[in-house]
Amino acid sequence: MDEIIEMLKTFHDDVDYDTHQALMDDGIFDSFDFVNLVAELESELGVDFPFRILSEPKHFNSAEAIYASIQSLDKTR
Repeated sequence: MDEIIEMLKTFHDDVDYDTHQALMDDGIFDSFDFVNLVAELESELGVDFPFRILSEPKHFNSAEAIYASIQSLDKTR
């Protein structure tokens, strides 16, 4: 989870990623940030997000949600 928070900080270092729960819904992350974040997560963590996760902003609303999404990928392999 710490690695995810460090990645998120490269986009907006003024956000408290430990507590913020609506990164996408509040517009903190725009579509450009989203695409870059997904590319970085996939590259750095070796994951491949399926469309079912990418298509729902709730999976990227917080560091915790991103972490849970990545964990769910491990269970579907």
